[in-house]
Amino acid sequence: MDFLDEIAALTRLPAGGAAAAYTANLGIALVYKVLVLEMNRKELDPSPQATLRVAHKELERLYLDLKKMVKEDPQRYVKFSAASRSDDQAAGKAAFLDILTCSMQVMEKAHDGMEWFRRLSKISSVKLAPNLRVAVELLAAGMAGTAHIVRENLKPINSPEKQQRYLERLESLNEQGMAKKKEVLESC
Repeated sequence: MDFLDEIAALTRLPAGGAAAAYTANLGIALVYKVLVLEMNRKELDPSPQATLRVAHKELERLYLDLKKMVKEDPQRYVKFSAASRSDDQAAGKAAFLDILTCSMQVMEKAHDGMEWFRRLSKISSVKLAPNLRVAVELLAAGMAGTAHIVRENLKPINSPEKQQRYLERLESLNEQGMAKKKEVLESC
């Protein structure tokens, strides 16, 4: 069963967190493809080659990391559900923080991807610009979806200070990501 079929299935998992990570990774995958096409362009000016090579490795890393998180998100939720049913409060708390950590990592990876999109938008060919625009929208949607998941998951945290630290980091990543999205769309 492919991921879309899994999302559409009448089961609890995968759900919103995995869908948001998948959407972000779809944007990364598209830019990775655009990047490879760009690197193989014969008329490419040699000056951006170093940037393209580094971007190639970084986007591949982000793609693989997010792909892993798409699979891990539901697994972490299952672990949390099992821990919640047990009497082990420490295990439940650790599993809950593990879910929150996974979502924050998705935000961080998506933020890193958005920075690479911003850099690549400055050297991408006109022919590939539409794909970059689509990819930036996908990545932004993944970030927005993940932000909703994190905000919801922050509600059970008892410490207002801890909630605020997570929220400040989340909002900072989201705001920076959206500013980079705007820059990409304006430069393509």
